[in-house]
Formats: sequence, structure tokens, C-alpha cells
Amino acid sequence: MKKKIYSITILIVLLFAAGTSSAQQNDAIAPITVKGSAAAQLFVQGMAPFQVSSFGVGGKYFLADGFALRAGVSFNSRSYADSLSSTGFGINVGFESHCRPLYAISPYWGASIGFDHGKITDTTAGTIILASKKSGVNSQATNPVVSTTSSSGFGVSVLAGFDWFIFKNIALGSELSFGISTNSSSTTIGSTTVDNPASTYIGFSPMGSVHVLIYF
Repeated sequence: MKKKIYSITILIVLLFAAGTSSAQQNDAIAPITVKGSAAAQLFVQGMAPFQVSSFGVGGKYFLADGFALRAGVSFNSRSYADSLSSTGFGINVGFESHCRPLYAISPYWGASIGFDHGKITDTTAGTIILASKKSGVNSQATNPVVSTTSSSGFGVSVLAGFDWFIFKNIALGSELSFGISTNSSSTTIGSTTVDNPASTYIGFSPMGSVHVLIYF
């Protein structure tokens, strides 16, 4: 995971440097927001600091000048310790309304809805004490105890961000969102499953995102 984070960080830095040089040599670079334009997107979420929570791919299509529909799919897989790991995925759809461009930068606002599902697996060492009737001495045996927590969430949010065109068909950008989300989960240990209390969150997303767009 660290190698992936470093690789993406280096790629963004290189694109930033190349785009700055290109923009200085060519003032004609302008944002693409016209009807019929389409772009593929690569994004990372949770840039606090350099702790990427998920990677994703998606795209956008402009139904009208300055107005685009978008969709994306995100994935994550992390190992926190020898006994703890998590996996998950998310799906989101929404729209963007682009404002008047500022040179090669296109600011926008919009809204989105999303669904996510995840699983956390915790494997710990459980100690079982065995009593011997003959000797009267207790002995210990270690068995793995696996705890699995599955969760599902749904959210609605408003968002604001920007696309900065470093080349004619390539843009870097970032965005933040504010919204409401609900989450339900259950924990399974062995053959026993317990439903956990549902939770609701209202506020700014703790996971800002950085993205790269390629127009075609």
C-alpha cells in the first residue's frame, strides 16, 4: 500500500510540474466544459496526510455546457496489524455545475448520492483454560477467535471542487463535501451474529479527494 501511495504522489507531483511548465509556454489551455465532452477519472480519498483510505475510477459526461453527470466506484483494502484487516467498496452518482473558468481552472459545485459496503476482520488469540481432574493442574491452549464486522452505508452530500487543466486534455483537481450519511453494521463471532446500533453522521466529509481527469 505504501508503494502505491508513493507512486501516486510522485505521479501527481510530476504532472503538476509538467503542467506548470506547459501552461507557461502555452496560454491557450482552457477548461473543457462544453456539451458532449467526456472524461475518465482516477481518484484517491482520505488524503490526511498521505493516509489514503480508498482508490477509485469513474467518469463524467457533459449533458449541457457547464453541466455534467458523473459516477464512480471506489475500493479499499488495508491491514492495520497482523490480526486486523479491512476491505470495502463504494458506488456514487451525482452532477457537477461548473462556474465561470479562471484561466485554466474550472471551479464547480454539485451533489451526489452514494452507497458503500465494508468488512473488518479481527483475528485474536483466545486462551482456553483446561482443568485436569487427575493432576489438578490447569493447562492452557490457544485457539484463534475470528470476529467479522460487516457494515453498509448510504449518504447524500453537496460538494465543491475544481479541475485545473495542466494539458489540453488532462486535468488535476480536488473537492470537499458536506452531507448526511447513515450506517448499519453487524458483528459475527463464530455462529453468533449481533446487530450493532445504527449511526448517523452530519457534517463535512473527513475524506477529501484528489483526482486526475483524462478527456477524450
